[in-house]
Amino acid sequence: MVPMYLKYMGTETYGLIGLFAILQLCVQSLDMGITPTLSREVARSRAGATQSSALWQLLRSFEVIFVGLGLLILVGVAASANYISTGWIKAGHLDVVGVERSLVLMAASAWLRWFSGLYRGVVAGFEKQVWQSGMNAAIATAHSIVVIPFLAYVGATPVYFFTYQFAVSAIEFLLVSRKAYQLLPDVSDGSRIWFQFGAMQRVFRFSAIIAVTGGLWVIVTQTDKILLSKILSLSDFGLFSLATVVAGGIATLNLPLSNALLPRLTDLSARAEQVQLVSLYRNATQFVAVMACSAALFLALFSRPVLWVWTGNVHFADGAAVTLTLYALGNGVSALGAFPYYLQYAKGKLSLHLVGSILYLFVLVPSVVLLALKYGTVGAGSAWLGTNLLFLMCWVPYVHRRFLGPFHLSWLTRDVGIICVATATAEVTIKSLVVWPSDRFGAGILLFAFATLSVAAAAAASSFARGALAAAWVRFRAGRVAPSV
Repeated sequence: MVPMYLKYMGTETYGLIGLFAILQLCVQSLDMGITPTLSREVARSRAGATQSSALWQLLRSFEVIFVGLGLLILVGVAASANYISTGWIKAGHLDVVGVERSLVLMAASAWLRWFSGLYRGVVAGFEKQVWQSGMNAAIATAHSIVVIPFLAYVGATPVYFFTYQFAVSAIEFLLVSRKAYQLLPDVSDGSRIWFQFGAMQRVFRFSAIIAVTGGLWVIVTQTDKILLSKILSLSDFGLFSLATVVAGGIATLNLPLSNALLPRLTDLSARAEQVQLVSLYRNATQFVAVMACSAALFLALFSRPVLWVWTGNVHFADGAAVTLTLYALGNGVSALGAFPYYLQYAKGKLSLHLVGSILYLFVLVPSVVLLALKYGTVGAGSAWLGTNLLFLMCWVPYVHRRFLGPFHLSWLTRDVGIICVATATAEVTIKSLVVWPSDRFGAGILLFAFATLSVAAAAAASSFARGALAAAWVRFRAGRVAPSV
């Protein structure tokens, strides 16, 4: 829907939407590890490791923290809105008062979406991914698609846009919190549970490590965007945001799997079922490799036609193509490099993850600052890609060796390497042969076909995907020949 945003609001307002994305991630860094900790405790409770009353104590205690931090966020943004509007961003033709009001609405929306994450953690811990996926799809549709007629018939100013986003976030909060309360078991004695500091002490170490690493991750992933929001005009920052939104689709592909994978790995670890844990870990790696590698390589090799077909604007396509290439490749590598975190999360041992995050931070941030100041968006993208490659090749094998022994080489070649090589070969061959039509519709048909072929090539190279497709075919054939009752 981004081309529609650009049509109704322009690149300057879209630059504000890019700032909104940064603010949301910064607010989420204040989570302090609460959401994943609560999700893990739900999974442990289902495995019989904790009592239901302990879950309610944690939830009530965390709710108090979320409310307090949310009020601090709102006050802080309201107090600094004038400075951000006039001293940090280059607003161009936008009304300063409107930008200030938009910033406050951004903060309120980000707080509600962050608060909803607490209850999504409960839902994920109960492995209600089907319900959660449906809810996420509905809310995403409301946020991104239903807003278009609102902009067309009500108003397309930044204040109108962010007021609408706040209303949808409020609805999401109400629905997700209600579902979480329905899933949590009743306390047997029916007593009322309030904030209890002792309930948090039990999970403090695990939560604190996630909090620190989560904060580091926000610094890692947002340093380039924060820096560029100061360097670039709001219009150019809008083009940068355009490229990173497309590349961010790769991370979006990874999110549903992680939501399903973390509680299941935790459950297997709590039951000491190591063989099943390793098998699930490898199958999940192949699934992500099929999706992330094919998407990353496709966006990297066909960045300009993708942006042109998508937006219909040659200027946008030319201005964001190289940035999209670098960030797409970097996000693909990052999706694979996240797997050791899943393993450490399931084991409940995140101290090594903290060390890795700090090392990652010390490499990426100076690289981004130096290269972004000199080369702008291309420099920032190069730093992002290079650091993720270094992390995958140097740190991931060390973590694997610590937790799984002599495992990494097989994982890298069988579960990742073969899939990436097959996908790259198919896409480079396609690109060398294609002759692009002059119309967007024809180019779009070709891109759709190439994307399909890319996924097919990746799936053909994956033993997990081949096995899953073969099993699905057997079930389909069995259903067709089953005798009628």
